[in-house]
Amino acid sequence: MSFLASRTRSAPDGVGKPVRRREDPRLTFLAQSKLPGLEVRTAEGDWIRPPAEPGTFVVNTGAMLARYSNDRFRATPHRVINRNDRSRYACPFFLGPNHDVVVEPVPSCVGPDNPPKYEPTTYGAFTQRLLSLNFAHRQAGGSGEYAG
Repeated sequence: MSFLASRTRSAPDGVGKPVRRREDPRLTFLAQSKLPGLEVRTAEGDWIRPPAEPGTFVVNTGAMLARYSNDRFRATPHRVINRNDRSRYACPFFLGPNHDVVVEPVPSCVGPDNPPKYEPTTYGAFTQRLLSLNFAHRQAGGSGEYAG
């Protein structure tokens, strides 16, 4: 479990700057609060805000679930933009396997008409690669592009 804070940030157009924009390799459970901020990208490429309903959870599917399910469940690109007039706090719960676990599509998600789309890999190796792509902007010469 993590504790994340999103402070109000203003941009020239008056819209808050994204605090985080990445595709997480795990399954994430996020308790909702009265203050909205989370945005998810639809299959069409639009960013939408889930309703901020206190007492409910948003579940983000990560890249590992996409690999386990052979893309039956796609990863959910998401970001946080705090457009509120005060700080916003989140306490997500991340669920993922140990770093040495081999990740490959489960048998019920592959077949003669649906061959595996991914080579087996370990969770640790995949996480390392995903983090280096998603945070390339922090590396010297990084493009700053979102790897999602």
